[in-house]
Amino acid sequence: MDETVVRAVERAITTMRGSLSDKVTIDDLARSAMFSKFHFSRVFRKITGVSPADSCRRCASKRRSAYC
Repeated sequence: MDETVVRAVERAITTMRGSLSDKVTIDDLARSAMFSKFHFSRVFRKITGVSPADSCRRCASKRRSAYC
């Protein structure tokens, strides 16, 4: 995978983890990666092995358990 694409997905993951109180949408993540949401979703799954939505749910679940 192209290094630029990997860095873009890493930016999106940083955005996801950095928004502790805000609900992050796929559109927000795609915007942070500077891709369309459709391209972002395909690339994210290819790099991480999970969909962006699943990753957001896992991250939110971890935040809830850490702060409850």
